[in-house]
Amino acid sequence: MKRFLPVLVVVAFACAAPNIVARSAIRSIGFDNFTFHQFWGRRPIKLKNGKLEFDSDGCHTEYTLQGVTYLDLTGDRNEEALVHIQDFTACGSSGVSDYYYIYAAQGRRPYLLWRFGTGSEGLAGFKDFKLVGRSLVFELFGKYRIVGSKYIDAGKQAIGECCPDHYSRVTVSWDGKRFRQRSATILPFPYDSITAYYNAVGYPRR
Repeated sequence: MKRFLPVLVVVAFACAAPNIVARSAIRSIGFDNFTFHQFWGRRPIKLKNGKLEFDSDGCHTEYTLQGVTYLDLTGDRNEEALVHIQDFTACGSSGVSDYYYIYAAQGRRPYLLWRFGTGSEGLAGFKDFKLVGRSLVFELFGKYRIVGSKYIDAGKQAIGECCPDHYSRVTVSWDGKRFRQRSATILPFPYDSITAYYNAVGYPRR
């Protein structure tokens, strides 16, 4: 029996190999000191130690790196980086948007595969986000779908940013060539306002 043991070990390893995800060179990129594409305007987001802060035209803006998750989102058994940045802007009143970027490595260089930016409050504002396998599931206040890197109206919206009457659950995943929307479900929002929702469940930002 002993002389057959190496063969059995090789067979067992071969069966397990497809589940192995390689640690990608993308981990060598310091996203806390990195320049990201902008969503609103032309000024790029140049983070230093995970933050960028500036004043312009009577507004105060803060960009903050919320986290980087490394995982295989494309099914090629190599890690990509999912980067989350939060944008807080105050111009009298204030609003918060959330930006998500997916980078792969080309050699030792980062390559942007996809990006998406939420709106603010009832206009496609961030309600929740989670990963389900290789799928990204966004919940946005209001009736919306995702086309490319943008949110698009998917129905008549409630009046006022404070008080959406519905929210959207949108699933995005890799189709072999690009990230795109796979499904979008419009669900009733059972609270009188976003503030009432936050008071009930807590402020669900990550």
